[in-house]
Amino acid sequence: MTDNIKTSLTIDDINAVIVNENYIVSDQATICELVLKNGAKVIGINYGAIDPTRHSPERGKEEAKKQALEKVWELEGYLLRQKLQVMRVVKLPMSTSHLAAMVLEAHNSKGSHMTGTSNWAAHIGRTVALALHNRTLSQEIKSV
Repeated sequence: MTDNIKTSLTIDDINAVIVNENYIVSDQATICELVLKNGAKVIGINYGAIDPTRHSPERGKEEAKKQALEKVWELEGYLLRQKLQVMRVVKLPMSTSHLAAMVLEAHNSKGSHMTGTSNWAAHIGRTVALALHNRTLSQEIKSV
């Protein structure tokens, strides 16, 4: 089963990962905190107009949010680029759910005692390699 894999992001994709937004407004500066689905927080800051009499709290919120959204675009762009790179390396369509299932399988087979990023990375790498090997064997058997 293959999924249609996106190769670009839209504003709807960006808005979909934002679960909450908070603002702190002072005399001139405005801070926008965007909370993402995974708990990450992104902050945008607007320092206000140079002339304090021209300061608009609403404009400050808009500009601070715009800056925070740019950071979300960067993060989501990185994640999408990483996902596409993994798919190119393993040379098979892989949905997020398929990759998540492989990670869960790796976690369950080794137990929760596994610590350290390098241990996880090595084990996940072996799990992906085994999945590819099994897929290749399956294809060879079907062709016989």
